[in-house]
Amino acid sequence: MEALLPKYSFNNILLARFQNPEATFIAPLKRWNELGRIVNDKAIFILTPVFKNIENTETGEVERKVVKYYRVPVYDYSSTKGKELPIERIRLKLEGESEEAIQIFNAAKLIAESNNCSVSVERVPGAANGYFFDNGLIQKIVIDRDLSINHRAKTIIV
Repeated sequence: MEALLPKYSFNNILLARFQNPEATFIAPLKRWNELGRIVNDKAIFILTPVFKNIENTETGEVERKVVKYYRVPVYDYSSTKGKELPIERIRLKLEGESEEAIQIFNAAKLIAESNNCSVSVERVPGAANGYFFDNGLIQKIVIDRDLSINHRAKTIIV
């Protein structure tokens, strides 16, 4: 999938999911058009850095630094229509309920909870298998209830 769609930073993924919790695959309008898809919904905005070469006055070395950010519109796959893409084929699901996976999940849950981070298994909207939430006061890990225990174990430790 990386060859089809651009990769975004964790912060930009959070920005996109904040604006559209159902977002799965995002790309700019130009990329969707290149893939034979037409955008038919409103944009999600992420940030792109602007770099500038700045000379360090003490050392004389030129350093590349971020000087500002621009808002950039991107669109979710669900906001497009057109040529079929192999998106659903790449979403790997682990099946089964091994004893090892149960032990891994329970151990990871104990570690999280001993660090004041709650763990719950509930419905997670969109294509995410789970997520971590931290607002400075509350920390929690949420795992999608529709996943097998093998996939829950993978998700909680990733």
